Amino acid sequence: MNNRDILFKVVEELDRGRPVALVTLVNKEGSGPRGLGSLMIVTIDGLKYGTIGGGEFEAFVIKESLSALKEG
Repeated sequence: MNNRDILFKVVEELDRGRPVALVTLVNKEGSGPRGLGSLMIVTIDGLKYGTIGGGEFEAFVIKESLSALKEG
């Protein structure tokens, strides 16, 4: 899923009245599978579209995104 597809998915979810968290990779140290500017969205029910690289960091970001969505 490329960034354009992810942004279309954001609009689709918002048009349905469903909040999403938009995650953007803005900095990284060392090597990683995804470059700066990579996008991922997390829906209120925990679905994710796109990736910021996977692994423990992505799992942490998903958890934090869900927390932020639930807090509003």
